Amino acid sequence: MQVELQSLHRRLGATSTIMVSSKTLFIKLVDETYIDTRIYIVVGETYEYTGLMEYLYDKGLLAAGQYFVVGVILDQYDSQLPETYLKGVFDNNSIPKLQEAFKSYVGVVIAPPAYPQYNNFTAKVNKYLTLPPFNIRNSLDSIGKMKTIRAEAAYLYDAVYAYAKALDEALRLGEDPLSGSVIINHIKQTTYTSAMGYMVHIDTNGDAEGNYTLIAHKRIENNTDGYGLVPVGIFQLNETLTSALPSLKLLPNESIPWIGDGPPIAEPKCGFRGENCIVIVEECKPSIEIDADLSLLLTKGRITSPIITAVLCSS
Repeated sequence: MQVELQSLHRRLGATSTIMVSSKTLFIKLVDETYIDTRIYIVVGETYEYTGLMEYLYDKGLLAAGQYFVVGVILDQYDSQLPETYLKGVFDNNSIPKLQEAFKSYVGVVIAPPAYPQYNNFTAKVNKYLTLPPFNIRNSLDSIGKMKTIRAEAAYLYDAVYAYAKALDEALRLGEDPLSGSVIINHIKQTTYTSAMGYMVHIDTNGDAEGNYTLIAHKRIENNTDGYGLVPVGIFQLNETLTSALPSLKLLPNESIPWIGDGPPIAEPKCGFRGENCIVIVEECKPSIEIDADLSLLLTKGRITSPIITAVLCSS
């Protein structure tokens, strides 16, 4: 069973960051679901995960690697500050409890800008902002800095570029430039380099391929905080575009540091409540040595067959 916690601040009546970040919002939810749940999926902002992770840790559910959280992060991932995701909402210091809890977490984020390509885009935007018709003075010029350009500006640039490229093709072919269907047909099945610095593919439906990165709890090189949520993989469409769904590709020399023997399973082998491992024992007194041994094995749980039938009787 997977529990999807979408927009908790709306569903649970939270009206502020303080309320959302509190683990008290998750206590009732976890207490009511943890028996029949192993993997939780959270869709929201980064601050919405800390309460859930903290309570799962306090409840002792994360120690053996049987429980796990997958976060779908809605805000832009900051690859320059991966350690901030393991800090409190109002605490700028790393929290040891969260460091341990987030070992049982992976996040899916919108791919961060690719550097230095995005720096080039930022420099061009800053330059044009100072020119007519904008004439916006950059107050950071005096200290050699540029204005920070949000990712939304890059997305807008990409949209205008895709339209302009399609319009140019329509005009060169003598097609109606005012026809929406003509423009869309020239946009479909195209690939271009985004202002974010990575390649973008437009599919047969006219939808842009999502560029997503997988992040996990790992050590940060050359960082005093030690650990953070850093990229370990990317999601890519296959080269032949035969599948509409992207596949996960781990980055070179990267892996997901699972707790225990590997990825957690969505449902235990014996079921959430042991319903798939039924032990049927006929009650009668064991009279031979093998019966006693079997009884001991059953008592200590060393027989792991999904369904066990045992007859402990003398002949």
